[in-house]
Amino acid sequence: MDEIKKSVLLRKRGKSFRDISRILGIPLSTVFLWTKKIRLSEEQQQRLKERSLKILQRSRIKAQKVRRENYVKIVNENLLLGE
Repeated sequence: MDEIKKSVLLRKRGKSFRDISRILGIPLSTVFLWTKKIRLSEEQQQRLKERSLKILQRSRIKAQKVRRENYVKIVNENLLLGE
């Protein structure tokens, strides 16, 4: 099966453009061009949207943790300098 057919099949199964790109090892733009006319069901769209929101939330939590760690580091350095 060639890559175009594989990408179409994966898209019809509800995979995201990015997932297809990673699975097949082809550029995201190529996947988009090959599969942009395929319409996903409401359920597939909702599942992709929920997945995106979960990824965004994890990223926010990670960024918040890094900011907090940097803040604590700066505060501790300032306390040591002030002593």
